[in-house]
Amino acid sequence: WLPDELLLMVFVDVAFASDCAPVCRRWQRLCQDRRVKEAWGTRWRLYAKGVRRPVTAVPSLGEGQWRMRHAGVLCAGPNSVVYCGWLDGSIEVRSDQNGSLLRRMVGCRGNVLSLAADLEGTLYSCTDYNPTISVWSGENGTLMRTWHATHTYLVTSMATNGSHLFTGSWKEDTIHVRQCPTGDIVRRLRGGQVYSLALDNERLYSGCKDGFIRVWSVTDYSLLRSLEDGDVVGALVVDADGTLFSGSFDGVICVWSGRDGTLLRTSTTRGSGRVMALALTPNGALLSSTYFGDIEMWQSGESTSVGVGMCGSQALVFTRNYHLWVAHRSVSVFL
Repeated sequence: WLPDELLLMVFVDVAFASDCAPVCRRWQRLCQDRRVKEAWGTRWRLYAKGVRRPVTAVPSLGEGQWRMRHAGVLCAGPNSVVYCGWLDGSIEVRSDQNGSLLRRMVGCRGNVLSLAADLEGTLYSCTDYNPTISVWSGENGTLMRTWHATHTYLVTSMATNGSHLFTGSWKEDTIHVRQCPTGDIVRRLRGGQVYSLALDNERLYSGCKDGFIRVWSVTDYSLLRSLEDGDVVGALVVDADGTLFSGSFDGVICVWSGRDGTLLRTSTTRGSGRVMALALTPNGALLSSTYFGDIEMWQSGESTSVGVGMCGSQALVFTRNYHLWVAHRSVSVFL
């Protein structure tokens, strides 16, 4: 019986409250049924629980932008596609050229928590319904197989190099290494509750709750070194040269040398908000997003940022076509 605009404002306020997840899911279903997403054309001033200042208003969608249902996870795939994991358990394959829907993969229950794709297009996903890893075909979107995650808690981080899949949980201090495509566990790496994972050709990086970044060899899985970040490491990304970028819950972004672990420089986000996502552009710029803050762009070698002017997000993907994909817990996806 509520007007669509009022219902949307109530839902957004509930969605930002971290301790109201069950309520948030009920409001989400109600909003989907009433198609409240169609009313998202006005700039609202959103007030989050526990935050006295208003959160940056979400901009109305203009030319070159579009919206979909509520997304939680993004993952770039080969052949100019982007995988979008939704809160209803479905995964959509979208064209990076124009955002058109190529296919929709269903069959999983719960919210999609993590996604990882290899260069051949094989997609791995995990939801919060049960500890199961789903393996999808990138060609036709069929569910090829499922693996029992073997984690005590839900899988919240995944990374793959094609031959192996690395999974971690934010409540468990073990990284599981699986052989692809069989899914057999070949190694368990112990060291800190995992909040984020990143890979390059030689090393695996795990961001942990204890404020350390652990660097592992992908050949013999030995622990090479531990880098002290200072707070929970919520996001990691590594470039082609092996430079590692980390974002922590205290709002600090660190740049590390991947070869010897030297701390090159540090930067602080606006408002020192919790860093939730990092992404690299093809020209070397870094994009960061905080939980209640703006998305910021950091030019290569600089410690000051330029605000993009969009409300904080859960996931960022910057593609080779120079498109920025944003997954927001209340606004959805922008292109």
